[in-house]
Amino acid sequence: MPQHPRTDRDHLILALSYWPTGATNSGWRSRSSSLDGIFAPGLLAETARTAERGVFDYFFWGNTEDSSNANPGGVIRNAFQFNGFAAASYLAAVTSRIGLIASVNTTYSDPYLTAQLASNVDHLSRGRFGINFVAGAPGGAAHRNFGHGERPDHASAYVRANEYLEIFTRLQDSWSDDWFVGDKEGGRLFAPEAAEPIDFVGQHFQVAGPLNAPRSPQGRVPILHAGTSEESFALGARYADVRFSPYASIEWNRAYAQRNRELAVAAGRSAEDYAFVVGANIYVGETRARARDLFNEVQRNLVERFSPVVVGRHLGLDLGDIRPSERVIDVVDSTALPADGTGRALLDEFAGIVGDHDFTFDDLFRFTANKKNFPVVVGDPREVADWIEAGYVSGAFDGVKVFPPFMRTAFTDFVDFVVPELQRRGVARTSYTTETLREHFGLARPGVLRRSPESSTRPSVATAELQGVNA
Repeated sequence: MPQHPRTDRDHLILALSYWPTGATNSGWRSRSSSLDGIFAPGLLAETARTAERGVFDYFFWGNTEDSSNANPGGVIRNAFQFNGFAAASYLAAVTSRIGLIASVNTTYSDPYLTAQLASNVDHLSRGRFGINFVAGAPGGAAHRNFGHGERPDHASAYVRANEYLEIFTRLQDSWSDDWFVGDKEGGRLFAPEAAEPIDFVGQHFQVAGPLNAPRSPQGRVPILHAGTSEESFALGARYADVRFSPYASIEWNRAYAQRNRELAVAAGRSAEDYAFVVGANIYVGETRARARDLFNEVQRNLVERFSPVVVGRHLGLDLGDIRPSERVIDVVDSTALPADGTGRALLDEFAGIVGDHDFTFDDLFRFTANKKNFPVVVGDPREVADWIEAGYVSGAFDGVKVFPPFMRTAFTDFVDFVVPELQRRGVARTSYTTETLREHFGLARPGVLRRSPESSTRPSVATAELQGVNA
């Protein structure tokens, strides 16, 4: 188990989730959105520089391997998303301090190539690269794009993911830090003993190693992970430096972080080495009325057709052939829904935004289609800062990943209005005081972990453990 010694994390982690058309399905139709150059380098560079001006810790690319058209709004967002490795390599040359994080699906990629790319981009960015590992979302048709006859089941996907991350970690440590010699007269460019094979043998992979790239500036690039299953919690406890977590309430999120930190301790790590970042769809205006106008416009412009099945799934109810124009309050008694369930929380959240419970099923459908799995925060700069500060100082989360509903102004307004308010309160830092992404997270550079001699031919620990769990 890799150890991640902690230095100090004394500020709110700020991150941007970059989607050229916005993080909502319909934000691109807003009058304030810009569609110029949505798949061109200019918008990418401009947005990254804006994030750096706001002293953001990292710039994040989500991804999907599913190119089916089952969700029209999702197709719009995903079709114009850059590959994270390509985009990070480009931004490494036009930014200087912000971290750059790509997403990798362990079901549809190779650990050796991923380790090689990660090392390369970390060198190009001078230690600002990280990876968000996902094991494959349920549903979807990504398997059809990679020659897979059928979608891997959940348990198998996580057995593969554990092997993948073990290989990835060991490959990063397959070179010593003192590898370079540069002795022209003696004819020694590097020390041969500095590179060591990993000889990994598992259920899904056999990888000899070592990596054909020297150890990265950070030693190991930071790892992010998200998921809701027990297998995901175990994977994150072993390997993740940052967990992208859902948000329900301050109390719920404190308990969530505590439980996952306990799992990390059980895996041999320090609880302080595990940070928790929540995502939020943020609509900010100079006034509350302006923010509400932006929110309402995005909801009106949804391209998907109403589906009672989708709304019912969110509420945990069978709505049958409910008409979109019917008021929710006339059909659903929110007090009868479980107090700790997602259905009541959804209704309360939406009512809090629009001001009352006088909304239709169509209104609720539009809200759920655009919000994804993240809380929606609508308000003026002080109200948005209040929400962020309350969660941060209470220990509900260590950071916030901003999901702008559209580009460009929805994000620049956050940087221009909300960030100064957070800085004034001492929550966000006013300048960069660290160089690498690990340092942004308050993590020290780890030493090299060498494998034990007897590990060369035995199955991986992760595989053996999960086979026992899933037997």
